[in-house]
Amino acid sequence: MDKIEWETFFTDSLTGIVVLIIGVILGGITGYFQGKKKSSLGIERKNEIYQPLLDELLPMSGSELSLLVKKETPIKLL
Repeated sequence: MDKIEWETFFTDSLTGIVVLIIGVILGGITGYFQGKKKSSLGIERKNEIYQPLLDELLPMSGSELSLLVKKETPIKLL
């Protein structure tokens, strides 16, 4: 059985941990900006398509449209 070279073991472990941390940080930054881009595209789509449609439908309907009403459920904490 060979003898473990502790210096090599520690340097390789430290290098792996540093590479992992850098990957997590860069992945988090990339994911954040991609999420913001998708969010902004969704808001633009809502403002261009759905909001004008809703503005046209509400005056035409004689009653309240239950699908378009925002309903919130209260959260009970135990």
